[in-house]
Amino acid sequence: IKKVHSLLGAPLDRELLEALRAKYPGFGGALPDEAKFWTPAAVEQYLSSDGKTRPPEVAAQKGAQTCPLLTRLRVRLASERIGEATADYRSFCRHLQERRDPARLPTVAECADVPKA
Repeated sequence: IKKVHSLLGAPLDRELLEALRAKYPGFGGALPDEAKFWTPAAVEQYLSSDGKTRPPEVAAQKGAQTCPLLTRLRVRLASERIGEATADYRSFCRHLQERRDPARLPTVAECADVPKA
């Protein structure tokens, strides 16, 4: 079963998780809730080990203050060798910091009717 693994944290489809589980009828436990944020390969590894082997990035975070989404993002950024933000992103962050309320549009000094051509 091949499925694109989303960088933005979209959970795996229920159908995909059920199809993966069907490949391992000997698995007697329940998938943890966070399994929907694992890669399909990680889910298969968990199922084939009868729940004894968790993905390395999840197993390493015991006691850490993080979530599966951030862990997947960090792993993906590392695999893509992305070590710093782009200039566009840094500029956007500066822009947001300079505005008091970035959700509000700039005010308009005046409104005028525009003649039709």
